[in-house]
Amino acid sequence: MTETARAVDDFIEVRTVSVYFQTNRYDLSPEAKAELDALAEAAKSRRGIRIELSGFADRRGSEAKNLTLTENRAKSVKLYLYNVHKIEPWRIEYIGAGKINDNARTPEELQRNRRVDVRLLANRVVTEAEEGNPGP
Repeated sequence: MTETARAVDDFIEVRTVSVYFQTNRYDLSPEAKAELDALAEAAKSRRGIRIELSGFADRRGSEAKNLTLTENRAKSVKLYLYNVHKIEPWRIEYIGAGKINDNARTPEELQRNRRVDVRLLANRVVTEAEEGNPGP
């Protein structure tokens, strides 16, 4: 494979945020929207970006229910970024990863598991070209 072909899939992480959800919900809170607004502004200022969304649930509930719930959480983030910020849907990939099996017991610990992790990635070649740094 040529260096150019490899460079197409060479992304660097620019920013990561997590947005949190209430039990059995996938609607975005004002705090989640604020986090996504800031991330979207960072995304709009760059070329060659991708956004990866991974939805999670706490350990309660059935596997099937949590898979659907986490996919809906990630999808709600994607739709927000598209509808509000006009980020092209092909730039955004999402997955519902299901429940996190950990030892969370307190409401605060369980809350941290009900989230979507949002990773803003930028193509390394595009980033280096914009910064004036030639690649390898």
